[in-house]
Amino acid sequence: MNNVKKKIVIVDDEAETLEFVGKILKFSNYETYATPNGQEAVGLVKKVKPDLIMLDMLIPDMKGEDIALELAQNEVTSNIPIIFMTGLAERAENVMATIKGRYSLLVKPIIVDDLLAAVKKALAL
Repeated sequence: MNNVKKKIVIVDDEAETLEFVGKILKFSNYETYATPNGQEAVGLVKKVKPDLIMLDMLIPDMKGEDIALELAQNEVTSNIPIIFMTGLAERAENVMATIKGRYSLLVKPIIVDDLLAAVKKALAL
């Protein structure tokens, strides 16, 4: 049986969200990596090669859609599914429609059951 933990990168400029999502995912037996910085996130994803990315839409140094676009254009990272975490559902839906990739949406405030269901679904695809 394969006991390798799935790796998830969490990107959000809000420390509370990073901590909350990170704790829930660690408790659910995922290996997590977190950063509040967009540029750092791109490098972290390329280094870690996670199974999933949890990405806030509004990060001060780099918008979530810019991060997603940069990752979509790199053959090493283009197939990693992304869950956009945002209170701006319409904006995220527009981004998901324009950038090629595997995206889903988790609306803030984040509810634990919704978080775990979204992660499980994204990793099953």
